Order: sequence, then C-alpha cells, then structure tokens
Amino acid sequence: MRGTPGLLAAVCALLLSTLAGQAAAQASSPASWQTVPGPDGATIVASRWGDGTAIVARCDQGVLTSFVGGTAPIAGPSAFVMAERRGDDPFGDYWRISASGLVAFARTPTAFVRMLRKGGTLDLVVKARTGADRETTVALPDDPAPLDAVLTACNLPIEAPAWGDGAIEWRKTTYDEAKSYYPPKALRDGVAGLVALDCKAMADGHIHDCLVVDETPAGDSFGDYAVAMLEREMLVGLTPGSTGPLEGRRFITTIPFMVDSRHRHHPDRLPFQERIEAEALPLLAPTLPLPGQAPAP
Repeated sequence: MRGTPGLLAAVCALLLSTLAGQAAAQASSPASWQTVPGPDGATIVASRWGDGTAIVARCDQGVLTSFVGGTAPIAGPSAFVMAERRGDDPFGDYWRISASGLVAFARTPTAFVRMLRKGGTLDLVVKARTGADRETTVALPDDPAPLDAVLTACNLPIEAPAWGDGAIEWRKTTYDEAKSYYPPKALRDGVAGLVALDCKAMADGHIHDCLVVDETPAGDSFGDYAVAMLEREMLVGLTPGSTGPLEGRRFITTIPFMVDSRHRHHPDRLPFQERIEAEALPLLAPTLPLPGQAPAP
C-alpha cells in the first residue's frame, strides 16, 4: 500500500518517539541520518534535533515523500514553507499539514531531499495564517549516503537534471461546464467564492495533485469544487520559447466563483495568500501569473 498523509503522519509520530532519546546528544553535536525500520519494500531515513524538529525521507513502493515534524502544531490544512540552505537560493511551496498539525509534508519532496543531502545549515520558515511565523534552523548531517539510498530506491537521480526555462500558461480556459462545478448550496443561496490552488502539470497538459491553499468563504466547498474543475476540465502548457519538460512543474492560481456576471459581491482578496505573495513569492522562481500580476519576463 502506498503511503498516505495519515499513515505518514503516524510513521512520523513513531519516529519522533523512537528518536527522542537521542535528541539531547544531538543538541550539542551535528545530527546524523538514521535508517529506520519500515514496511517491506520501504526505505526510510530520519534525523531529530534537540529542539524537537525531525526530518524524514521515505521511499515506499516507488513513491518518495519527505516531511518535517515538530512539537508545536501548525494551524490549517496547509502552510507556506520557505526552505533555504545557506549559500543557496531559497525555495518555497505550500505544504500539506497533518490533522494533528505536527507534521508538514513537502510538496516537492525530490527537491527537498536533494537539498538535505548537501548538508550545511538549513533555515525553515513556516508562514503563519495567524500569529507569528515559525522559524527553525538546523545543522544538516554531512553524510549524504542514507538520503542517496532513498532517492535510488525510488529510481530518482541523485543530482537534479536540467529543468529548463519558461512559465506555464492556460491552454483551455473556457468554463463551459462551470455551473456543474459550483457548490449547489452556494449557487442556490447566491454566494460567490474565491479559491487559491497549488497544482502540478502532467506531460499531456492535464492538471493533478491540486492543494487548496486558501478559500473564502470557508465551509462552502468552493475548494473541493475548484480542484475537481481544474483536474477534469482544464489544460496548461508552456509559454512560447520555454525549454525543459512540462511534466512535474507546479504552479499557483486563483479560481473565482460568481453566480453570474452581474454579481457584485464576490470576494476579491485572499488574505493569507496575498500576504504570502507579498512576502515570499517574489523570492521564488516564476509561476503562473496570479490576478494583478504581469507574466514573468
């Protein structure tokens, strides 16, 4: 059985307990990657630091996952995480958060594991929906061999291949069946909505693995219907002159829901996403332009 967020959260909880006895020793010396027993066919390595931070990389039946555990819960189903290995450019993404709030799952685990294997000092910043941001700094183990074994088990190259340049654009932008993806109760009540999604492009232009990173109003199922519409109806492609593959590229976009063109009371702001765009996204590689943004040059 392939790993699921719930199962992986349970595994991470077990790892937190298993590694807890070594935290004090690692608080004053560099941590090390440890191979952890797991299900048949799984390759798992983990490390824990004195402040309670744990990082896990896991290959299970060809599926790579990596996640970070902590001692204080993170609010919400997702959070924007900035990761920077000192000396390298930072990168960030919306990570899934476990139901307990104690585990954050990397959205691009291959890139994250490749960064971990380089060692050095890692800064992690979780952009909070409410309250102060959470910042963690850890000294990464110097020995990359255990992480290399995880990548190899998933048939992934140790070093990142050349990705190419360019940005994603819509290839199918008509919403001919949009009403069929409108939450029925919201449609009956005349309620408009707005959803921000983080998605991945497939080689044929279809979209999958979408994560709802923000929605308003909450509780009206706008996020679920936006995911269904994009993954079933929409296509994307690379802008002219782009190089490298389309498959695997992630992008962020917003989807408005309006009862009809005369609706004047639709939301036009997503406070958390707006803050992330202002503070973090300018530091990252160009993605699909968001409303009000010019396309990347």
